Amino acid sequence: MRLINFTELSRSQKMMILKWRNDEQVAKFMLNKSVSKAEHLKFIQSLKTRIDKLYFLVKNDDVFEKCDIGVIYFTDICKESCEFGLYANPSLKGVGKVLIKGVIDYAFCVLKVKILSAKAYKSNEKALALYDKFGFEICGEDDEFFHLRLVNS
Repeated sequence: MRLINFTELSRSQKMMILKWRNDEQVAKFMLNKSVSKAEHLKFIQSLKTRIDKLYFLVKNDDVFEKCDIGVIYFTDICKESCEFGLYANPSLKGVGKVLIKGVIDYAFCVLKVKILSAKAYKSNEKALALYDKFGFEICGEDDEFFHLRLVNS
């Protein structure tokens, strides 16, 4: 697995990610349901000066199966904690485990945070099951979301 920072993406990779991001299967679980090309490119440009956000394209560089798997991202990055999100290439199935492993490894081994948190729509049963499988616990909720966290022991 290889991570490519959004600030280093080619134009075609940026457009591919925009297409994924606006895909109905992805967008229904995002706060902003649709992002324009201009908004997308402006956001990627803004990441060049941000130290509290990191976004990555996740690639599988396996000799037998090279493909773009999805996106992982970290927000509200500080010394002790960060929040993450992820979404898969909508044409692939079953890659959530790869993405969440990438999130956990990067957060605890590279960012060296102690607490990894996320929000998931209460209706997003697949995400909730995945997070549960990797040890995340629900630590709060509001009308729409469960708030989850994993503590690095």
